[in-house]
Amino acid sequence: YTDLHLVCHPALRQAWFKVLGDEEQKKACQVFEHVYEQYQKAFSERHDENDKAASPPVSDPAPSVPNDLMHSIVSTVKIHTTSDAPQRSELERWYSGDGGAGNPHYPLDWWKENEQEFEVIALMAKDFLAIPGASVAVERLFSGSRHACADTRCSMKAATITELMCAREWIREGLLVVAGLPPIHRV
Repeated sequence: YTDLHLVCHPALRQAWFKVLGDEEQKKACQVFEHVYEQYQKAFSERHDENDKAASPPVSDPAPSVPNDLMHSIVSTVKIHTTSDAPQRSELERWYSGDGGAGNPHYPLDWWKENEQEFEVIALMAKDFLAIPGASVAVERLFSGSRHACADTRCSMKAATITELMCAREWIREGLLVVAGLPPIHRV
């Protein structure tokens, strides 16, 4: 998920992998594009269901024949729409850096402002950038405290549990030597 996290970050995109080399960049793009396709399928299916559930469109009344000066002048003006230019895919726009980098410390704020421009990638970014980087260490800590606070020890005070957990870590790290026990060496 780290590759996806980095490519979804608006300030990094592919830049991190360019530093690592062409092969790493190619792998990261392949993974990103594979996940993008999965999200795009889900996004399309959701929009198809929403379109089917929507009420039928109301037809406009028959246009009246314009007879005022303003309408006749406006009808002669040619407006060039973006549909005249070839449309780039969402991935092409993302890879080319559309939307700018934003604040590198607040990527989710950037996504909140730009989610309409990159609808599918915005869904990916919300999923992958919202994963806290330190969740594994925190979960391990709480799991360790759960084992220390088993039902047989539930009458311990908070200070005693804290001391127990600190002593256990100090013994594991070799900072505390218990008399009569050999030091634990990690491999």
